[in-house]
Amino acid sequence: NFGKYEQDNNPNNGKEDIEWVILKKTDDEAILLSRYILDTVKINKIDVKDKSIYWRNSNIRKWLNEVFFNEAFDSEEQKLILPQKNLTNRNYNLEDNLLQTNIDDITIDRVSILSIDDYYEYFGKYNTYPETIGVSDEKLTNDVLYNDLKNKIKTNNRAATKKTEYLKNKKPNENYLKETDWNFDFSPYILRNFNLESDKINKSNTLLSINEFGIIDEVDINNIYLRPLIHISY
Repeated sequence: NFGKYEQDNNPNNGKEDIEWVILKKTDDEAILLSRYILDTVKINKIDVKDKSIYWRNSNIRKWLNEVFFNEAFDSEEQKLILPQKNLTNRNYNLEDNLLQTNIDDITIDRVSILSIDDYYEYFGKYNTYPETIGVSDEKLTNDVLYNDLKNKIKTNNRAATKKTEYLKNKKPNENYLKETDWNFDFSPYILRNFNLESDKINKSNTLLSINEFGIIDEVDINNIYLRPLIHISY
């Protein structure tokens, strides 16, 4: 375990150890992804000078590298977290799995989240629902989606994960809006590859995400769940 964060929704007993999934490991370094979705932040226009909001100028990145970094890690742990050079493409065509334009941002982050390229590297290309190929839409709206997919795909896909009890009980406020009606134990979490029109931020935007089944999808702008990613030395 490395770092602590409120997770059991009982602040009286202190923060809980953060559990991590080791994505990559060498003799003295490791790339870690939190096992669970730890928190949520509402995206907004803070400090945005451009017409669009993307990873580099988003308050999501700012929150992870300032608020989360200081709340989750003590001074000794912070020294072990390596600044990581991240290349993030802002435009991605989900249908064709192709870059729409070659617009890349380079950032240096101590805490980040997965990009599409990270997802492909560490989890493989799960881009469709195998059990639904050839199944009619009518059938999908009935038993298949909730019984077959829910049990088969999620349990076999390491990219799928859950929210903590703290996050499940977090009340909607100015920094957090209520989630969708999908009543699954597993929840979506966003990717770094977003390019949002700032003047439509609360209207029609969606974000690329990993959905409840661990598959690349889109999620409503109001459902920004975060699964932190760090690179440490040891």
